[in-house]
Amino acid sequence: MNLHKIESFNELLGFLPHLTALHSELDGIWEPDLSQAEFAARVANAFTPGNHYFGQIENGHLVYFVILTKETDSKCFFWLFYMNKEYRQYTKSLLLELKQFAKDLGFITCDFSTTRLTKSYDRWVRKFGAEPICLTYRLIL
Repeated sequence: MNLHKIESFNELLGFLPHLTALHSELDGIWEPDLSQAEFAARVANAFTPGNHYFGQIENGHLVYFVILTKETDSKCFFWLFYMNKEYRQYTKSLLLELKQFAKDLGFITCDFSTTRLTKSYDRWVRKFGAEPICLTYRLIL
């Protein structure tokens, strides 16, 4: 399985129903402060030059979806990443391909945030060369 770049806004529209359903299903893991509509609008509004979207739908099911946003000329951000559990065996190869894609664009660093704080997740992302830079806590008032 290879990365498929989403080239047009019309192509992106085919992914939005899957993404908004996942936004609810994942119980606040993706942009928890946004409603479904606000989340869909944010995904659509970020489809601008300099940002890169990748995804695949197979047999009516979302296989994976990635948004890579440009922060500066040398830094990008993995804003959103989803991998269907049934295709988990392709996660590593897709991430390595995405890492090379970002490097080929001239990015030197790529940041991402996660709600996964387990030691196993930390070990896994370190295999790709990721190092922790911050841990954010939120106090609900």
